[in-house]
Amino acid sequence: MNAYVPVSRNAIRARPPREPVALVCEVRQGLQPWARVNVYDISAGGLCMDWLPIIDSTRGLRVRIPGLHVLNGHIRWRKDMLMGVEFTSPLYGPVLDHIARRNARRA
Repeated sequence: MNAYVPVSRNAIRARPPREPVALVCEVRQGLQPWARVNVYDISAGGLCMDWLPIIDSTRGLRVRIPGLHVLNGHIRWRKDMLMGVEFTSPLYGPVLDHIARRNARRA
């Protein structure tokens, strides 16, 4: 028997698997100029990139990955000189696979 179990709004969501990459993309907020940043890993839900002091963590930002349309997102965390961006809409699986394969981080 399958029982319906409601999920709390505060429940911890499973984090999508992250793919290590060596990628340079561009980010911006509002009318600021695009800034180039290094991306270190990416998932369907977001990415980890260099922290930029010009980024206001309370506002949304736009991410431009080469070869893709512009993605909207929000800063979810910052640690030292890195920050995590959560995409407003998840990346489509085959698109993520293509980015990960094309920009795989070499050991």
